Amino acid sequence: MKLMNHITTLPSDSDTVSSRKKSRRDKLMGIIEHCILQEDGERSAGSEAEVSVYGYLVDVCEQVPNVGVAIALLGCISVLRAPSEELSNKMARYTLGFLKKEWVDKEGHPLKGATLTSAVRKILSHYLRLRPVQYRLCAIQWILAKKLADLVMPFNFVGVNGNSTRI
Repeated sequence: MKLMNHITTLPSDSDTVSSRKKSRRDKLMGIIEHCILQEDGERSAGSEAEVSVYGYLVDVCEQVPNVGVAIALLGCISVLRAPSEELSNKMARYTLGFLKKEWVDKEGHPLKGATLTSAVRKILSHYLRLRPVQYRLCAIQWILAKKLADLVMPFNFVGVNGNSTRI
């Protein structure tokens, strides 16, 4: 008998059923839209904080005292997404500066051997991650060409016509 009461309370008219479905669908779509907008707002607030943090970390690069701090700073930067190409390029320039810098230990002696090799590998890895994927090979080629040019600069070259040219 209870089942019959439930069955009889259900609308039998197909228009009423379809209007209820439409009403439920509209409510559900409203809830989904609200959730999407709320999440988008939260994401925007998070990205504003990321922009501030990223900018701060880029600014701190000027005061990096040693290679350990440089690597830790690059590790922090790598967790964040660069908010703009300009900041990413600025960070890449600082990273190149880290590669060029003569790092010293606590006693003031230049870093050598495995310590320097490990640090250079980590910094270079961070530098390449800052470059867009399609330009990473170009970045490696540029670094190698620059280093090669630094090595060959003091030498004289003999040109095709036999004239000596100092580069």
